[in-house]
Amino acid sequence: MNLTISNLNNSVVFYRNLFNRMPDSISFNAARFTWEGEELILTENEKQPLVKSCLIVEVSSGEHLREMYARIKRYISQYAWHSQCKILDEQFAVSDPDGHQWIIRQGNVDINSSIVDYCFLEQTTK
Repeated sequence: MNLTISNLNNSVVFYRNLFNRMPDSISFNAARFTWEGEELILTENEKQPLVKSCLIVEVSSGEHLREMYARIKRYISQYAWHSQCKILDEQFAVSDPDGHQWIIRQGNVDINSSIVDYCFLEQTTK
């Protein structure tokens, strides 16, 4: 999958925390992450992207889900939370610095329609 982002440095830090790994490759305007057979290519365009993506990551275990959640919660501690986020029905949602939304869920569970309302983490600088 390909995402257009406005600031490569900010996005690399976010995705490094989300996936718990460094990018496989990085250049002056792009970075490539791979995890569990998936690939994410970030391409910097100095403007905020007009179209925001909603992407889904499936993890294999509840433990892995809670580890990802804990990493993101630590990362976001430097930002103001829009609402208190909790793992709801084995899933949580978070947005990257450009507003692309990610739903992280355990296995192939149905997406809880209220996950966005209750667990969307809007990252605004304190």
